[in-house]
Amino acid sequence: MIIKNSNIRRSIYENRYVIFVVIFAIILALYLIRFLNENAKEKLKPKNEIQNVAVTQPKVDTSTKPVISGTEVNKEQQENNTKLIETFITYCNNKEIEKAYALLSDECKEEVFSSNIQYFAKNYVEKIFTTKKMVTMQAWMNSYMNTYQVKIMEDMLSSGKITSSENAIEDYYTIVKKGTTNKLNINGYIGKQQMDAKDQVNGIAITVLCKDIYKEYETYDVKIENTSTHTILLDTRGKSTFYLCSRIKR
Repeated sequence: MIIKNSNIRRSIYENRYVIFVVIFAIILALYLIRFLNENAKEKLKPKNEIQNVAVTQPKVDTSTKPVISGTEVNKEQQENNTKLIETFITYCNNKEIEKAYALLSDECKEEVFSSNIQYFAKNYVEKIFTTKKMVTMQAWMNSYMNTYQVKIMEDMLSSGKITSSENAIEDYYTIVKKGTTNKLNINGYIGKQQMDAKDQVNGIAITVLCKDIYKEYETYDVKIENTSTHTILLDTRGKSTFYLCSRIKR
């Protein structure tokens, strides 16, 4: 556009700096309005997207120092023990019942689950592993067997929930060596210890064959033979409580 009027040209020239400032202010205002409009649109959008939350999965406690004093486990043995427990948990999570059951010792199968895989599935796997679980472990007792305090809780990576150890299911897993293979005792069952302790009083021969050790109590397999001509009488007036079961061989 050509401005022919000399007065207008002179006015524009004399006020050119003011005009430039006005134009710049208009451009800046347009950009500011555009920015505010876009920001308002973002706030009005429905928040349908799930935000990613960084979740740290609790690490397995690989400390070789047990809670109850005893012999410490070397690093290689500790890693093998940890791997065995993690494998068992994985099988239970995936409902691979036969594989999980195969990792148990024969004593644990008999004493805890009555040598019945269906009983194990119903009363352990299905009751505890209703959802994906993860574990934390702490060496609890290391003697002739290695026992771990195991806390079973919701798997935070699969559930997206931050779980507390206070809501965890506590169990005690013991690793026992059977030949060249390690097996598990679970559900608070520590293991079987052979004893063969004998004594004889007044014609009654008593042999303590073995004991099954649980976290809270012990059960003894006792053989009693009456070598006298008298009848054995159980005196119930004592303060100690005994639970007796008979295993009669014919």
